[in-house]
Amino acid sequence: MAKPTFLVLVCFLLMETYESRRQLKDYPFMKFSGIDDYPFHEEEASSLRNKMVPLVVNPPEQLQPPGFSIVVFRRSSIIGSGAIIAKYFALTICTLLKNLGEETFDLTPITKIQYVLHNSSVDDVDVITPIIHKLIPHPHCGNMKKWNPKANIGLIQTKEPMDKTASLRYPLLLTSGQPIPKGEYILSNFRIKNPNAINIKQAIWYVISKPASHQLCRNLFRADRQAYDTQTNLCMSYVHVGDADSCKGDLGIPLSVRHKNRDYLIGFSVHKHYCGSPKEVASFILVGPNKKWIESTIKKLQS
Repeated sequence: MAKPTFLVLVCFLLMETYESRRQLKDYPFMKFSGIDDYPFHEEEASSLRNKMVPLVVNPPEQLQPPGFSIVVFRRSSIIGSGAIIAKYFALTICTLLKNLGEETFDLTPITKIQYVLHNSSVDDVDVITPIIHKLIPHPHCGNMKKWNPKANIGLIQTKEPMDKTASLRYPLLLTSGQPIPKGEYILSNFRIKNPNAINIKQAIWYVISKPASHQLCRNLFRADRQAYDTQTNLCMSYVHVGDADSCKGDLGIPLSVRHKNRDYLIGFSVHKHYCGSPKEVASFILVGPNKKWIESTIKKLQS
């Protein structure tokens, strides 16, 4: 009796694959000879997104938020996010840490980060603003001769320790090529505009995301004139969490996976397609291809 059920399942999967391919072929804006002459039509793109992009959903009640999220400021404006990965180090994308137009200009004095800790003794959250010691963008960041997509990463070294607590646990980093563990994909961001939070779940914005088709995202991002490489990027369903008016402020949103009660840091948002759509997609730079540089840089700075 199991064979008919198996055959039905196989037929269903084949139909799903055929339907996804057919949907892509049905849209002429997906056919182009190069980025510059891309005939982009937003109505067709919107229809395709609605059919092929999985929904972002709210987390189940029992799923605790990652506590390692930070918000990055330039002067008094939020410019993005990142993640605490060690006692004196946070990680984000390098374009938040480097002035690509004037590389000799040091952004350290005008940059700050914040994160939250749950104060269980008074059932409240404390906002922590550690003093930044140094910004360390990847050496190839902005270097056109040596540029590659994976170079969009950078470290923030603090003068004050960001110690582990019950609500702050450092995430694990995958090595290059290591399979992503099975679990919930979590987008998280320190919700700076929630002054009434009394616990970590209210202070951290977090949702469950799902991977989107590489083929779909490659075409949508090329329409935006953005590079997308499956070796260094991951495409996910997304929902905007930055400035609602300008659709800015959410670069560097951490993407992690919760597996066996441990958090694995997968990547950071570097580009989103069509902000404001209920079915957005975003490209995330993978941490894995940069793990050797991250670990060697931390070791050098600590010694």
